[in-house]
Amino acid sequence: MLIIHTGDLHLDTFSDTVSSAYRRWHTFQRLISYANETHVDLLLICGDLFHRQPSEGQLREADRLFRSLDRTQVVIIAGNHDFITPDSPMATYPWCDQVTLLHTAQDSHVFFPELNTVIHGFSYSSYQLTTTSCYSVTAPADGRHHILMLHGGDPDHLPLDFQGLNNSGFDYIALGHIHKPKIFPGNRMAYCGSLEPLDHTEIGNHGFMQVTLRNKLMDLSFIPFSYTRHIPLSLQVTPEDTIFSLRTALTSRLARGSSGDRYSVLFTGLRSPEISLSGEVFSDLPQLHEVSDETLPWYDFDQLCKEHGTDLIGRYIRTFLPVGTVYEELDETNQQALYLGLRALLDSSDDRRR
Repeated sequence: MLIIHTGDLHLDTFSDTVSSAYRRWHTFQRLISYANETHVDLLLICGDLFHRQPSEGQLREADRLFRSLDRTQVVIIAGNHDFITPDSPMATYPWCDQVTLLHTAQDSHVFFPELNTVIHGFSYSSYQLTTTSCYSVTAPADGRHHILMLHGGDPDHLPLDFQGLNNSGFDYIALGHIHKPKIFPGNRMAYCGSLEPLDHTEIGNHGFMQVTLRNKLMDLSFIPFSYTRHIPLSLQVTPEDTIFSLRTALTSRLARGSSGDRYSVLFTGLRSPEISLSGEVFSDLPQLHEVSDETLPWYDFDQLCKEHGTDLIGRYIRTFLPVGTVYEELDETNQQALYLGLRALLDSSDDRRR
C-alpha cells in the first residue's frame, strides 16, 4: 500500500499567475498528477487544505482535481485555518466518491476493505483547540492497518503527548500544523510540513511524506516537491570588493539554484566606504527576496589619525587605538563601537562641509 501524507497546503483565492496563492494551487495539481503516475492508494490531507474556511467555488476547484484521480482514495481533516462550523460550505459539500472528510467527532474513522485499513482522525470546529491534551484513542489489535491523522502540536492547537502517541499502536501517525517536515524516532510518526512554503521564513525543502506499508512493515521517506525554496545566503565582503565583483559572486551563486529558489541575502564583513549595498543595487535579480547589509565601512585608521590629528575624530580613534595598538587586537564589541562612532563622526563632518 502506497500512501501520500500531506497537509498545510493553505489553498486560497486565485490572484495573478505569479502569486504564491496560484503557486500553491499549481503544486497541489502536480501532487494529484504524481499520485496517478505512482499509483498511490491513499492521499491523507492532515488539515489546512485551505488557508481559511473555503468558499463553494474553492471546494469545487479542489473537488475537480480529486475527480481526476484514477484509483487514489482521499481522506481529509480540517485544521485550525479551515475549521468546520455547521454553516460553513465545507460541512455539507458533496465531495466526489474518492473523498472522505472526517468530521468533528473525535471517534471519526473510515474503513477501506480493499486495503484492510482504517483511517482515524477528526476535524477542527474552531480556530483553537486547547482542551484535549492528547488524542487518547489506541489502535485495536484486529489484524487491520490503523492510521491516525491529527492536526496540532502546540498549546493552542491540540497539545500532543508524542510519547503517548508513539505507544498507541497505530501503524502510522500522520501529523499536520507544523510547517517544517519532521520524522520522529521509530519512523512511524511524522509532520509532513507545508507542501509549498508560505513565506520567506519557511526555509529549506518542502514536500510530503511517502509511506509504503506492507504487512506491518513500513518505509517512510520525505519527498521534496515544492516549486519554491526560500534559502538564506550569507556573503562575506572585503574592502577590495566592488559592486561589480559582488554582483558577479552573487549571480554565480544564484545560477547554481533552481528557477523556483528565492534567496534572502545577508552581507557581512568590511566594505569600502564608497559603496552601498542597499537592496536597490540588486533589485534587477528576480531570485532575491530581500537583501540585508550588516557590513561596516573599512577605514585606514593611521591615515585618518594623520589627517585629523587632535580634533574630535582623531581623539575618538586614539581612544580605541592608542599608538602601537592595531584594530585586530580589539574585541568584537569595541570594533563595532569604533566603526559605528567613526562613521557617525565622519558623516557629521561631511554634512558640515556641505
